[in-house]
Amino acid sequence: MEKIKIEDLSFRYAIGQKEALSHIVTEIEEGDFILLFGKSGSGKSTLLKQFKNEIRPYGDMQGTIFLDGKKIQEVDTSTKVGFVMQNIENQLVCDKVWHELAFGLENMNMPQDEMRIRVAETCYFFNLQDIFEKEISKLSGGQKEIVVLASVMMMRPDILILDEPLSKLDTTVREELLKYLKKIHEELGTTIIIAEHTIKELASMANKMIVMDDGKIEMQGKTEDVVKVMMMNQKHLTVLPYMMKLPTYFGEQKVIWHMGEARNFLKKHLTQKKELSRLIKECALPSIPVKKEQQTALSLKDIWFRYSREEKDVIKGLNLTVRKGEVYSLLAGNGSGKTTLLKIICGILKPYAGKLVTSENIVMLPQNPKTLFTHHTVKEELLSITTDERKIQEMVELFSLSSILASHPFDISGGEEERLGLAKIFLTDASIFLLDEPTKGIDACMKDVLKKVIQEKQKENKTILMVTHDMEFASSCSHRCGMLFAGEIIAENEVKPFFQSNEFYTTDFVRMTRNIDL
Repeated sequence: MEKIKIEDLSFRYAIGQKEALSHIVTEIEEGDFILLFGKSGSGKSTLLKQFKNEIRPYGDMQGTIFLDGKKIQEVDTSTKVGFVMQNIENQLVCDKVWHELAFGLENMNMPQDEMRIRVAETCYFFNLQDIFEKEISKLSGGQKEIVVLASVMMMRPDILILDEPLSKLDTTVREELLKYLKKIHEELGTTIIIAEHTIKELASMANKMIVMDDGKIEMQGKTEDVVKVMMMNQKHLTVLPYMMKLPTYFGEQKVIWHMGEARNFLKKHLTQKKELSRLIKECALPSIPVKKEQQTALSLKDIWFRYSREEKDVIKGLNLTVRKGEVYSLLAGNGSGKTTLLKIICGILKPYAGKLVTSENIVMLPQNPKTLFTHHTVKEELLSITTDERKIQEMVELFSLSSILASHPFDISGGEEERLGLAKIFLTDASIFLLDEPTKGIDACMKDVLKKVIQEKQKENKTILMVTHDMEFASSCSHRCGMLFAGEIIAENEVKPFFQSNEFYTTDFVRMTRNIDL
């Protein structure tokens, strides 16, 4: 049965020059699991917001959206459509977890007895018993994501929409969130529409896929059919994960959904040496030499930090040395203290013990780039850093900002916010760049751009320290990587030995080829 029908939908933001959506036509059946895929700024977030009246952006809308056969403007979408936003911090309104779960029901004046039952069963469904009475501010990013999803499902929506929920999560939390989405879809029959830049985990779950580009639907249909088309197109092939594009190296069109399938496929093709050689050349871990004679840019010795006397230490006797001109990536799970460490380095937080030494000029890209924005347009944000039009134009072209220069920074997509934040900090004359999850919300092509910018800064003897969940990106441009666990760095090494020695915190290619003699 048809759940959503879109007829010739176009949309232009109030201060935008260009259509954010152009002549969108599609149908979504009841019980569908839709993967909405496309590069940053392609219109994914704008399209998702059209399905919920309460958050639909202000602008000129043409065409019609039908929900259950009625024009969507005539439907009460407050409970019928659940929405998990790209920035979940904007969606959390209460102090404690149980308050957050009950908030929507309280606004509906639901009777207390009924509300308690619904809170209890939702708590069990999402396994929130251990954090039920915790303060929201004390939760990790992954825990917050699950709490927001649970609070949205408290309203028992027919349709669940998620806008890039995986981009800020580590591997373990991603798997947990995906497990809950599968339960919601299969056990509750909820229609799910999810926008993401990566299709690795979601492609096998979604029965349909919509690919967007420049505000238009480029292709749509059954997921397997769409992936096969992408495998034949070089532009789309580059954004597919290694395991999915593996068959193309051997001239096959087979669609691989899981890592085990990829390993078995590879074992069957070990005699094809020419194809294997190309695969290894393009996909294997790089070996970026470390210049050990370089001067120290940043030194932390026996650093200890906690947020209050009553709380446990977040950073415990941490030691770290980063050299000038080095790209150092720090990997860890959600809630491990990575962001806290960056804030200590740039002086936002003060450790109660230990020594931090740096004579360099430091700038930081925060996890939420919106905190950098203080002006009315994107162009004004860039001009606030420098008046050198040549430098500004270079960053505008690199990070594809030309179409949003006149837009308000709070009206652009999450990926565009990230690109603007990166452009602002790279316009500075800093010597050390601290990057907090720099690849969240940006697509594969823009990651290549960021990699080139980082490499250029490194050639200028600038230092890059980034914390990230993106192991593929970290492995492609870092000199060294470290692992943060229980408040200290427990392992660090050059890229190749670091990832080859790890079982879980490693790249897809290492995981796919482990114990296979290539």
